[in-house]
Amino acid sequence: MSGVTSATARASETLFSLTLLEVRLLRDHLPGLILPAFIPAAESTGAADETTQSAGVLAGLKARQLVSSEVGLDDPDWSTQIPSTLLLALSLQMSGRLVFQVVAWSTAEGAGRSTTVHSTTVTGTVCAGLTVRSTAKTEDEPQVEVTTAPLTGLYPSLARLLPADSPVAGPPVSDGSGRAVSLGIVESRALIAAIRGGDHRVVANLTAELHAADAREVLQDLSGAMGTGYRIKAFGAVGDGAGGALFARDWFRGPRGWLKMSVALPRPAAGADAAQAITDQGRVTIRRTALAGIRQDLLGLVAETLLSSNDLTGATDAR
Repeated sequence: MSGVTSATARASETLFSLTLLEVRLLRDHLPGLILPAFIPAAESTGAADETTQSAGVLAGLKARQLVSSEVGLDDPDWSTQIPSTLLLALSLQMSGRLVFQVVAWSTAEGAGRSTTVHSTTVTGTVCAGLTVRSTAKTEDEPQVEVTTAPLTGLYPSLARLLPADSPVAGPPVSDGSGRAVSLGIVESRALIAAIRGGDHRVVANLTAELHAADAREVLQDLSGAMGTGYRIKAFGAVGDGAGGALFARDWFRGPRGWLKMSVALPRPAAGADAAQAITDQGRVTIRRTALAGIRQDLLGLVAETLLSSNDLTGATDAR
C-alpha cells in the first residue's frame, strides 16, 4: 500500500494516533499479530451491534487513510492494506530484544483518575512503542499511540509518561538525596498494615524492634492512597543473553512528595523454594525523591540496561 499514511512526526519519531477500538480491529485482521495484554479482546455485544460498530470503526480508519479504501470487514488479512510503517510498529511489539513496560497514573482535581499503560520494545537500533491512555470517565474512549523511533528516543518516550508534578500538603523534597529506608518484605508489610489500622502500639514496637524509627514517616506516606505513581519494568527476550527480568522500579507521590521504592530479590539456589527465598531474603528500599531525581534515576536505568543487556541474566539489585 503506497502513498497512504496518517502518521505525524514528533522529532524523529513516527506516531500513529488511534482509538482502542481501531487497534482491536486492526489486530483482528492481521493474522499472527500478538499485542501486549493491556490491549484486551473486545467484549461481545451481539452480532448486529458488533458489525455496526466495526463498520463505523473501519470507516474512520479509511477516512484517515490507515487502511485501503477497498478493504472490507470480511477480508481476513489486511497486512498489505495498511501503511507499512504502522504494520512494522505493531509487529515489532512481538520481536523486541528488550521490553520496557510502564504503568503511570494520576488523580487531577475534578478530572478523576487517568491511567497510562505503555510498552516499548527495542530491536536493533529501533524502538517500537504502544501506549494506551484512559480516564475514569466512561464516555471517554481510551486513546492509543503507536510509535517507532531510533534508540535515542527511548528515554524521552519513557520520561514523557511521568505524571505532572503538583503542590504537596507538607514540606516538599527538593532533590533525590533523601536517606534510604530498607526493610525486609515481611516487616515492611507488617508496618504498613499497622499504620493503616491505626495501631500505634504495634507501630512503635515494630519500629523499635527493627531499629527503623526513620521508616515510620516514610511508610506512613506510603500507607495512604497513592493517587499518583509511575511503575517501570524491563525484561530481556527469552533465549537472549539478557533473558528474564532486568529491573523494576516504583515511584509514588505521597502527601509530602515523591517516594521511590525498589525491591531487591534473591536468586534462589538450585532446588530451593523461590517464593520462600523471596519472603525470607527480599528487601524493600524506600527513599524520598523529587521529579528531577526520578528523571535522573530513569535515565541511568535505561542507559545501564542498554549498555549491559547482553551480560545481565537476572534482576538487578535495588539501588
